[in-house]
Amino acid sequence: MREGMRETWHGEEAAVERHEKAAAEVVERLRAEGYFREGEGAALVRPVEGQKERWVLRCDADSLLVAPDDPERARRFPPGDHLHDAFVAAGYRVDVWPDYGSAGGATFRVEYHLYEKEE
Repeated sequence: MREGMRETWHGEEAAVERHEKAAAEVVERLRAEGYFREGEGAALVRPVEGQKERWVLRCDADSLLVAPDDPERARRFPPGDHLHDAFVAAGYRVDVWPDYGSAGGATFRVEYHLYEKEE
């Protein structure tokens, strides 16, 4: 087990790696389909020892504050949170936390907290 990882509610290293792989596939599929504009992106964050929240993985996405006009992208991705929807389709319960306080430039950050769905 990697230093800093817990063996409590979010499982062993193999479980964390499984979540990383599933979430990375979601992000990469959307990237390949042109969802992220130049200057936008997403990074996966592992749970850390001592965190109070019970998420199994977090995705930090940077979005442009002022997006360029792109009719083709708008056609493929009508209004809505496609990253959230893709994580839900991959089997996660998702809480979305916009971080408006970090808007210190052309982008703002949105945190997607991924949880295992309860059966």
